[in-house]
Order: sequence, then C-alpha cells, then structure tokens
Amino acid sequence: MNHFIEKTLQLKDPNITIDTEKVDEVKVNGRFSLIYYGKLSYTPKACECCGIINNAFQVVKNGYRTDSRITLNTISAMPAYLKLKKQRFSCRECG
Repeated sequence: MNHFIEKTLQLKDPNITIDTEKVDEVKVNGRFSLIYYGKLSYTPKACECCGIINNAFQVVKNGYRTDSRITLNTISAMPAYLKLKKQRFSCRECG
C-alpha cells in the first residue's frame, strides 16, 4: 500500500516514508483538503558543519523538526498536502 501512495503522490525520495494509516480531510484556506503524513529520515555520510566522516557514529539522530507542509498535486479535485517531519542530527565532534 505504501508504494501505491508514493506513486500516486509522485514522491521520488526513497528516504520519505508515508504513514498509510493516517490521511485527514480538513479545511485549509477555506477549502477541504487531503493531508498526508510522512517522515524524512536517513543516515548522513558526514557532518555538514565540520565535515567529519560518519564511520563510528559521530553523527547521531536527534529527534524531529516540526512538520513542514508541502503542497502536492490535486487529488479528486481536492488540494493535497504532505505534512513532513524532518530528522534532526547532532555531531559528537563539533556539537
């Protein structure tokens, strides 16, 4: 089911996972809209700040940021949005 939703929403990033159990129909800007929920998580190869290679888990996962609302194509004549939680990271070398 998850693959079908990713194809329908035309998501190309393999690091995004969609919650197939939760789709809401709410009013956004006065119009009923479909809201999908997902998470973006991956293991970084190096620290963006100091550049240390992540061989021995120097860069660790550190929770999620607040939801970002991304506009998608309309589905069944309804606007669609993706509420995406983005993974946060912490580097043990540079903090």
